[in-house]
Amino acid sequence: MTLPEWLTSGEEKLPDRLTLPNGAERNLRKQVDVLVAIADYLDSLDCFRASDCPIRRKRARVEYLVHTEPLHSQGEPFRSKYQLRSGLWLEKHGGGLEVIEKAISLIEYCGRDVDSFQLVR
Repeated sequence: MTLPEWLTSGEEKLPDRLTLPNGAERNLRKQVDVLVAIADYLDSLDCFRASDCPIRRKRARVEYLVHTEPLHSQGEPFRSKYQLRSGLWLEKHGGGLEVIEKAISLIEYCGRDVDSFQLVR
């Protein structure tokens, strides 16, 4: 099932694996694993550049998703930071559906097809 399908399905339990567009699979233990796996994949395609930062969620005014340093717009540190291969920082803080929505935002930001990322039981 796709990420948007899972978001609207009402299911609480996350599927076991994520299949990326290149066919690689990532095991999932927590919902944040979806965000990290997708961010790592997009970063490997050079979708994020320091010159594009900060990268925000569509509706976020203060919170950054990806930035050159782990700080939000008002100087607050990322609550749960993860450094990508490119050296940029990902804010992975969030619960449940929020981290899936963040992953979708990153996919859309990079101009990729959201439906090409599949959740597998």
